[in-house]
Amino acid sequence: MSIALIWDRFFWSLVLAILSGFIWLKFVDPVYPKIWVGVAVSLGVGAVFFTIGLAKMLKSVRYERKLEEEAYAELLASGTVQVPHD
Repeated sequence: MSIALIWDRFFWSLVLAILSGFIWLKFVDPVYPKIWVGVAVSLGVGAVFFTIGLAKMLKSVRYERKLEEEAYAELLASGTVQVPHD
């Protein structure tokens, strides 16, 4: 997981929050004129999108690390790996 992936997810969560805010202003605000509820909803949408994406990234990093450890343990168990001694 890199800073670029986190930044990308954060950027798209901001875009999604702004888009949901515009949708709130266009369709919901004329019926339910509470602007702070719309701000809270749009920020919540962005936060949920960011959190779900971050959780998926962390899950994939853990899975890759687990696979790497299992492959290393398998190589050591097979005895074909020669560890260089300094």
